Amino acid sequence: MLTKALCTTLGLLLSASLAWAGSTAVTGELVYPSQNDLYGSGVGGSAGDGKKLLETQWRKIAGPLNGQNNYTLTGGTLPATDPDLTMPVAAGTAVLEGHFVQWPATNVTLPASNTSHLFVKLVYGGGLVTGLEIEDNTSDSPPASSTKLGTATTSGSAVTATTDARILGPGAQVVLTSGTSYPVPAGIYRLKVRVFGASGGGGGGGEGGDGSGSPDGAAGTNGGNSGSTTFGALTANGGGGGVAGQGGLAAKAAPGVSGKSGTPGTASGGKVNLTGRGPAGGPGGTGGNDGGGTAGPGGNGGDGAQGGYAEDWIAVTPGSTITYSIGAAGTAGTAGSGASNGGVGEAGLVGQAGRIVLDF
Repeated sequence: MLTKALCTTLGLLLSASLAWAGSTAVTGELVYPSQNDLYGSGVGGSAGDGKKLLETQWRKIAGPLNGQNNYTLTGGTLPATDPDLTMPVAAGTAVLEGHFVQWPATNVTLPASNTSHLFVKLVYGGGLVTGLEIEDNTSDSPPASSTKLGTATTSGSAVTATTDARILGPGAQVVLTSGTSYPVPAGIYRLKVRVFGASGGGGGGGEGGDGSGSPDGAAGTNGGNSGSTTFGALTANGGGGGVAGQGGLAAKAAPGVSGKSGTPGTASGGKVNLTGRGPAGGPGGTGGNDGGGTAGPGGNGGDGAQGGYAEDWIAVTPGSTITYSIGAAGTAGTAGSGASNGGVGEAGLVGQAGRIVLDF
């Protein structure tokens, strides 16, 4: 008979015999930088590619490291107006496709009686950078390897107005509180999207009961439900409105029933989807005082609920348009009043509208 110790030993030996780890050498690989010059003969590399500071290798590294987005670092501003159609663009610095670029003040001649969109962009030849240009176009189509500086509106002979459209990165942020479509800026390939559902309105407080024994106080009205906020596939639903407080009872010295809080909004479509993590809902109104005698006070209105919250990093295409919606705030419930000599209740407060926060 096998002893327990012998069985344990045999089990360990069997486990060891089943374990396996293999390693197969790769030939023709590229490792950059590598002092031994692993230059990638099997992937199209040439001698020296592993140990030289080459533009093509640097672009592969630096582009993903900066989040694959292009942005302005400093400068590149446009004048508010200009007396003719030759407008100076201020000197500046930017990151384009992983390249640090710097340019001196540059004059750009613009077409008359139009709106021009200005971009700073890399120019390539044979896969290598050959220079830097400031492109102006009237279509707002972003050129490759670019970031937008702004727009300029012209009359027949002068620049009459400009707008600043620079994305000052890294760490640029845009907050959307209105509108329905977002044009993805030039040079932006990834966005962190945070979507906040709107919050519900607070319910109105009930009126206090009548001190003479009749009638009961009037109820308030419910707070309004709020709307959902969406951005592409992300949705943060709005929170529910607070339930109204009931009127105080006249004959039993009993308070009116207080309303419940609304139902929190849910969320979907993101890597993070949280229920009730949007902006705070509107507080419910306080119930009115009793009318004396045997009457009871009005019930308090319930608070509006928070909307949902969704978050994700998404891949985007420069120049494309993403449809979105901003959830409307829940309306406030009205106060109970007019049914008795008890105190009038307080109205609830409105909720908060939804919003979208974009990080570059």
